[in-house]
Amino acid sequence: MEKFFSLYYKGQPLKVFSPHHRAALYVILGVIILLYIFRDKLREEPLKKTSRYTIGTLLLVQQLLYYAWHIYTGIWSLQESLPFNLCAVTIFLEIIMLFSERYDIFEIIYFFGLGGATQALITPDIQGYGFPHFRFFQFFIAHGLIVIIVFYMVFVYQYRPTIKSIIKTFKMLIAFGIIVAVVNLLTGGNYSYLCEKPPSPSLMDILGPWPWYILSLLGIATLTFIIVYLPFAIKDYIEKRKEVKKAKSKV
Repeated sequence: MEKFFSLYYKGQPLKVFSPHHRAALYVILGVIILLYIFRDKLREEPLKKTSRYTIGTLLLVQQLLYYAWHIYTGIWSLQESLPFNLCAVTIFLEIIMLFSERYDIFEIIYFFGLGGATQALITPDIQGYGFPHFRFFQFFIAHGLIVIIVFYMVFVYQYRPTIKSIIKTFKMLIAFGIIVAVVNLLTGGNYSYLCEKPPSPSLMDILGPWPWYILSLLGIATLTFIIVYLPFAIKDYIEKRKEVKKAKSKV
């Protein structure tokens, strides 16, 4: 058990798309598929409320365990342990949303979750830790739940974003970036990788040096928001076409 929580990990570090990495991704994908299959059942009370509270509690517990691990190993610091990474903010927003059913928060976490956490899952940055260390499980549970909860709200609660949601989320992203920049300046940290790129391979590696990769990331974020909105845009277009054809047939 001590090795499980140890700061010094002597096992093999996680490699992108290694068997353990792929297995974690398959589990997350499997849960999403199950959510879709059983979406009607999950809409029934009291299961609907129970599942929402259970997922929210699980998300909160894993995040508290992450901070507890920082304290236990003696690495807690203002530079690395504050919740000023995009995924950490998304986690706390999702917890509030799950316990309050707030649609206005869903509008933001839909894009933050699918845009940010998905990229993190594909190129995980776990500082050299791997299976079966605590950080391996915590990382994939945290980021996996971020994505799973987005689909949960879409499938079960039938929430959906709008064009205005994209604009709202982009404004939120800019405001968050300004706040994080100030926090980094005050603490000497590198929250949200605004000061330098992560040590592990990531999309940022092909986006140029600092600070230009930050501007590139804003462009990619905008494109990503549009892409993840496309399923709803296509659905709206198809339904509108059907309505037009139906109206013409009655004439």
